[in-house]
Amino acid sequence: VLQFPQGLVALAISVAILPTLSIQANALPDFKNSLGQGLRLSLVLIIPATVGLFILARPTVGLIFEGGEFNRVDTLNTALALQLYLFGLPFAAIDLLLVFAFYARQDTITPAIVGAISLVAYMIVAQMLLPHMSFFALMVADSVKHIIHTGISAYLLWRGIGAFGQQRLGSTTLRTSLAAAGMGVVVFAVASVLRGLLPDGAMGYFGVVVGAGAAGLITFSLFATLIGLEEWRWIRGLLVQRLRG
Repeated sequence: VLQFPQGLVALAISVAILPTLSIQANALPDFKNSLGQGLRLSLVLIIPATVGLFILARPTVGLIFEGGEFNRVDTLNTALALQLYLFGLPFAAIDLLLVFAFYARQDTITPAIVGAISLVAYMIVAQMLLPHMSFFALMVADSVKHIIHTGISAYLLWRGIGAFGQQRLGSTTLRTSLAAAGMGVVVFAVASVLRGLLPDGAMGYFGVVVGAGAAGLITFSLFATLIGLEEWRWIRGLLVQRLRG
């Protein structure tokens, strides 16, 4: 469940952009612009996906797993584990692009060293929290690991190439977060209403996930359009182009 949005967004964009970054590795202005555009697209897609999945964690887990020996308590525990993992998802998505940027510049050593540092941080946090949080400490430690890995990678790459070009990454993050926050309110409200109307079990979970998820997608699209989120306009244009063949 956690890997689905990461693979759908971060891995897809990273694999698509890697050949371009490799070609532009010695042309820094073009390299920085291509990387910046990839980061902006990832942010616009992964932030609302994270918010929506966080709010719909319980019905999503219940829909996929609940049944037989996997009971309601298991659903609650697994949903909480998923939510704790999700704190690191946006960072993991961005980090994958940063790692591919190092690879495009023929640098495989830096990501390996940063990975070792973040792994040590993971083990320290897990050991510190394990007596207090049981196995949930592993999810928190994993999110901390991604945050540290992304922070160090971004700093080293920023020093290596001299910023990321005029890509307005801060503005894109802020606007996307605002649109995702508005979407989150609507998703939570719709999910709460549907939970009261639909029966328990798989059909109820399905109705909540589909109904609240659709409401969230429409809401995010409206908010993103209202605040002038350019990257969302790109994405909509690509989708329309694909649908038209």
